[in-house]
Amino acid sequence: MSGAVWMAGARRTPVAPRGGAFAGLDAHRIGAAPITALVDDLGLAGDAVGCVIFGNGVYGGGNPARLSALAAGLPETVPAMTIDTQCCGGLDAIHLAHSLVASGAHEFVLAGGVESYSAAPRRFRRSAAGEADVEYQRPPFSPWPGRDPDMLEAAALLARQMGITRAEQEAFACRSHADALAARERLAAECVPLGGLAHDAFTRRIGPKLCARLPVLAGDDAHGLTTATTAVEADAGAVCAIVSDGFWRPIRISNRGRSGSPAACRWATIPPCRRWRLWRRSARRWLAFPWRWMGSTCSN
Repeated sequence: MSGAVWMAGARRTPVAPRGGAFAGLDAHRIGAAPITALVDDLGLAGDAVGCVIFGNGVYGGGNPARLSALAAGLPETVPAMTIDTQCCGGLDAIHLAHSLVASGAHEFVLAGGVESYSAAPRRFRRSAAGEADVEYQRPPFSPWPGRDPDMLEAAALLARQMGITRAEQEAFACRSHADALAARERLAAECVPLGGLAHDAFTRRIGPKLCARLPVLAGDDAHGLTTATTAVEADAGAVCAIVSDGFWRPIRISNRGRSGSPAACRWATIPPCRRWRLWRRSARRWLAFPWRWMGSTCSN
């Protein structure tokens, strides 16, 4: 074990609505922006990064973490992986980064998530009997169709079982928007402007009267969900720096596996131990960030 593990900084893009400011950007372009900003914040060379890990749920396969890292200008030798645990992807990426650093496998990992609902591919299940292929919006969460409800239906059922009323949900939503508006400038400081957007696009003033007029999307009148109390389909990316205690020493020697050129499918080379110098520069301030949405937003 390498000792304590630290989150040394974090950056993100604003959160844009589907079809909004980021509609013309592929997911890896959104993911690259906070990587570039965070590496610059920390005063690092790109080859100091040991690995990049992103959560993603709607990309449709592939490795958007790798594309994001390359688009951010990180060297081709920096490996990257994408994990898909749907709504948990971003948090699971950070948990995996912590485990890698704590085990000594890496000293410095960039972890977070990226989603682009605007650029997400359409997905179809192949028909086995010559019928038309069937489009689907999400993968199954259960091998039993009868136990795999739509996410809105599942959330509404949970609200009823836990006794969380519609009024309580809406009051929480109103407070959340009010808090975000009050912290607008502080939140903008952690954002990387992109596509002409510098602030979160969804934050607005909402109140009980507006919420009361909204139709129920799922559930009963007492515990049902509305557009005010569900997550949105959004485009955004975020990343944080997970580092070992020893990484903050002025000189650190590391020996680890590296990746290779994206144009060459071959074994990654393992170079000799490499030295780099990292001065304490930007780790004085922790960035508070709502990591819950990273990796996937949760509504249909």
